Amino acid sequence: MERSLHPLKGFATCLIVLGVLIELVGFLALLSPWIFTLTSVMLFGWMLIIGGIAGTVNAAISKGWHGFGIYLIIGILDVVVGFLLVTKPIQAASIATLVLAVLLLAGGAGRIFTAVIARFPHWGMSVVSGLVSVLLGGMIWAEWPESALWVIGTFIGIELVFRGAAWIGLGLSARKSLSPNP
Repeated sequence: MERSLHPLKGFATCLIVLGVLIELVGFLALLSPWIFTLTSVMLFGWMLIIGGIAGTVNAAISKGWHGFGIYLIIGILDVVVGFLLVTKPIQAASIATLVLAVLLLAGGAGRIFTAVIARFPHWGMSVVSGLVSVLLGGMIWAEWPESALWVIGTFIGIELVFRGAAWIGLGLSARKSLSPNP
């Protein structure tokens, strides 16, 4: 284990600081989930616009290629969808939240059904996982469209808090592995 952390020699403090910063941003997201919801939707929109423009230019440059048409259509579609996300972030967040609720409900129900039918080893954990997904999906659906303003930002915040903790743990492990053994 200590050898696997050797490449991180000298970066332990940086990893810990990065982890703390990520956690702070995560806590900010949890305090203001609607800001992070709208920001993430708009950021995704801008990425689609930039990628769509690049894809469209690439398609235009390679007109003789047999994939020209599909790349052109995808590039234009990316620009249009990105534009809608940037100009209508609340509506986009609402649609994304509803899709998330449906995915959680369907995925959770699918895991429960598969686990009960297949009864593979430790199938009970899949049932529990499925129940959590169904519960989360149901909660989001029941509060929709109001949930659109907080769900994405809250999920981002939770992810960032746990990701920051993982980076801090990695940095502490790297620091411990590099200290002399008594």
